Amino acid sequence: MAITLNLLSIAVLVFAISVVFIAVISPFTLHRIAQFTFGIRKVILWSLVTAPWWIAISCVGFFWPRQQDIFPAALLNDFAHWHHVDIFSFTSWHAVTLLSASAYLLWSVTRTVYIRRKQASSMADLIGLSDIKLQHINGKQGYYSLPLPIPAAFTTGLLSPKIYVTTALKERVNEQELDIIVRHEIAHVESRDPLFKVVFATFAAFFPITATRELIKQFTLLTEQMADSAVTKEYDNLDVAQTLINVARMQRSVDSMHNNMGF
Repeated sequence: MAITLNLLSIAVLVFAISVVFIAVISPFTLHRIAQFTFGIRKVILWSLVTAPWWIAISCVGFFWPRQQDIFPAALLNDFAHWHHVDIFSFTSWHAVTLLSASAYLLWSVTRTVYIRRKQASSMADLIGLSDIKLQHINGKQGYYSLPLPIPAAFTTGLLSPKIYVTTALKERVNEQELDIIVRHEIAHVESRDPLFKVVFATFAAFFPITATRELIKQFTLLTEQMADSAVTKEYDNLDVAQTLINVARMQRSVDSMHNNMGF
């Protein structure tokens, strides 16, 4: 138990140092990420956001004593400064580090659960307005209709994601544009983007707020671009781009109207 607690305190310290280091270098890395393919960009983003965890786990495995009070090499023993690896003092910096990390983890988990439950409750109330019957376009793509005056389409649900399109959007687009929009959302469903976005955001939450926002922004941009690319297998690139631009303009016009009205 003492060995475990001592090594956990070291892992927490290494984790914190790794977070700071990655937060410092990530702006330079993310600034150049657009030049790579989708697959490489995904690997880079997941590597950055999970690196502190792998480094911390590796640190525990690397420094775990193979024999009592002895590391694999004398150099490692001196480097780690193990004087009494089998003794854990509750008044040492090891204990303070673990206590601080435990308090932060508890606060972070509580905050995340609260936010997710609040979002789930709001989404459940919103989805309660949707039509029970599944809508179809071209006999294939399925989505649910939301009777809302805001032009929007989105996919929600972690394990069983579903597609929702507002009636305001349906009334402003033609059949081809609606098909492009729904295919875009289907690409999100097939890639399980809602689930992976939550997982990615959970890992990113351990970084400073600026780095967290940039990491999530880049991951969201990547998933959107991959969904766009999936639609171009059926439609011309220009048609896909023009449809998405039109939807963005609709949403901006609604936002502008609400701002002018004081909402």
